[in-house]
Amino acid sequence: MQSLKLVAPHLFFFACLFYVFDPTESQNIIYSYCDTGNNYTSGSVFEQNLNITLTSLASNASLTGFSTTVIGQNPNTVYGLVLCRGDVSEQDCQACASTASIEIIKQCSNNNKEAAIDYDNCLLRYSDWRFFSTVDSSLKLMLHNVNNVTEPVVFNRQLGNLLRTLSSNAASSTSKFSVGQTNFSDFQNINALVQCTRDLAGNSCSNCLQDIIRYIPQCCNGKQGGQVLSLSCNLRFEIYPFFLLSSPPPASLVQPNSTSQDEKKSTSKVIVFVAIPVAATMVVALIVCCCFFSKNGKKKRVGRKNSSFRNMINLPSHAWQHWTNGTAIELLDPMLLGQGGRQLPKLEVLKCIHIGLLCVQEAAADRPTMSQIVMMLSNHSITAPPPSRPAFFISRGGSGSNTGSEDSRTSQSDKSSPESLQQSINEVTITELDPR
Repeated sequence: MQSLKLVAPHLFFFACLFYVFDPTESQNIIYSYCDTGNNYTSGSVFEQNLNITLTSLASNASLTGFSTTVIGQNPNTVYGLVLCRGDVSEQDCQACASTASIEIIKQCSNNNKEAAIDYDNCLLRYSDWRFFSTVDSSLKLMLHNVNNVTEPVVFNRQLGNLLRTLSSNAASSTSKFSVGQTNFSDFQNINALVQCTRDLAGNSCSNCLQDIIRYIPQCCNGKQGGQVLSLSCNLRFEIYPFFLLSSPPPASLVQPNSTSQDEKKSTSKVIVFVAIPVAATMVVALIVCCCFFSKNGKKKRVGRKNSSFRNMINLPSHAWQHWTNGTAIELLDPMLLGQGGRQLPKLEVLKCIHIGLLCVQEAAADRPTMSQIVMMLSNHSITAPPPSRPAFFISRGGSGSNTGSEDSRTSQSDKSSPESLQQSINEVTITELDPR
C-alpha cells in the first residue's frame, strides 16, 4: 500500500508516453462471394487446377503482398488473385492467405467456378474467366460504425478531402495503397485507408475508388466509421488509428492545426504515420515504476538524521540522476533485457525515458505537446531535444555536485548550512532544527 502511495503522485512522469493504438484485428471473414451461375464437378480437371491455384496463391502472397496466377488450359483454366492489406507484416499476410485458401472452399461448398473471400488483412479471389486489370464493381459491401459524430457537416467535409487525397496517392503508387489522418476537432482525428488490387492501372484504380466513395453518404453519413468494399478496391475510415505503416519523417514537430468550426474554407493536412508497438512501451514504463519502488520497499531501513533529504528522492529525480550519469538503462529491471526474460530493445527503452523526462521539465513551455510526443514515438528519424532538470529535483545526499565519501557527507550534515535550501528549485522556506 505504501508503494502504491509513492507511485501514484509520479505517474505523470510516464503519462505522456501513453498512446492507445488498436492492433491489427483478428482474422474474421468480412464477406464471402460465391457465384451460383456456374459450377464444376467434383474430381474434374477444373477442381484439380483450382487446388493448385489456391496453393500457389497461399505460398506466394507474402513475397510482395500481391500475387496472381493462371493454371490450366481452356475450358478448365483457373485465374487466381490474392491481395494483402498494404500495412500488414509478411507473417500476417501469409497467415491470412493460407486461411483464405482453405475457407473459400468451405464457404463456397457448391463447387462454384467463381468466388471471393475478404478478411481485414487480405482478399482472395478465383474465377474461370480472366478478370485481371478489370474494375469489377458488381459487388459492393457497406459497413458502418454505430456511433454518430457530433458535427457531421465538418466531419464529412474533412473526410471527403482526406479520401480524395488518399485516392490520388494510391492511384499513382505501385502499391495502390494509401493511409492518412486529418483533423476533425481539437481532440479527434479522422483515420482513413484506401486500396486497389495492384493489377489495376492508375486511372482504373482512381475510378474504382471514386465510385465507392460516392456510397459513403448512403451507408455511413454522420457515422464515426465505415467501410465500402468491392472486388477491385476498398476504403475504410475511423476516428481511431487502425492501421500500421512506416512514415516519412516530418519537417518539424509542429502541432497540427485544428479544424475551423464554421463553414469557411479549410485545408486538411494529411499525416502518414507509424504506430509503433506502444503497448510494449506502456508495459515497460509501468514495470520500471513497480520494480523501482518494490526494491526500495524491501531495503533495510537505517537511522539517518532528519536534516538529510537522502530518503526523500522522487522518481523524476531518480531518473534524472541516472540520465545525467549515463546510466539510464539501469532504471529497467535486467530481467527484461534478456537475462532470463524476453529481450527488449534498449534504444526504445531509452527513447521512452528521454521523452518522459521532457514531460516533467521545470519550464512548462519546454514540455512537448501530445502531438509532438506521438511524432517522437512514431518516427525514429526525429532527434528529441535534450531534457532539462525536473521541476521538483532532489539529489542524493546533498547538492548534485557532492561526490564525497559517506563520512564527508555525514560530517557536513552535522553543520548548520544553507545548502539544504538548494535541494529543491522550489523556493520554499525550510526551518532547520538543531538538537538540544
